[in-house]
Amino acid sequence: MYKSYIKISDAFKPRTGAEIYAALFDGKPDKCTVVLEKQDQIIPVIDVAIYLHFKTCEAELNRILKQQRYEMRVLVNKEKDTSTSTLEPNWFEPSKMGDSIYVYTYKKDDFGNYQTLFVSKKKHEVYCKDIWN
Repeated sequence: MYKSYIKISDAFKPRTGAEIYAALFDGKPDKCTVVLEKQDQIIPVIDVAIYLHFKTCEAELNRILKQQRYEMRVLVNKEKDTSTSTLEPNWFEPSKMGDSIYVYTYKKDDFGNYQTLFVSKKKHEVYCKDIWN
């Protein structure tokens, strides 16, 4: 029984920011990337999404963007962004990156699973919201 408990408790052990980053973007953060904040999705549907805030260099951001077919738009902070919600952690504030930001969205399937990257104009700061239910 004790061994089963250990295996189950390990499954629910929180991942580090680097582990979440590696899972989302297919690779460990390189030396120009620093994870600032994180909130993992432990139980799909109950935990709304994975949230990640990191700083990176433009080359690493380009590597990430080449992995999927992201749709890009520019969000002016005066606009209401419908891809954010009140369920997000209090530190998840892409609007603090400036008057306008790039928003990259990758729709994973037709069941509401998607990834959105909110990127600063200088392409060095990113907020990520990844939903997988």
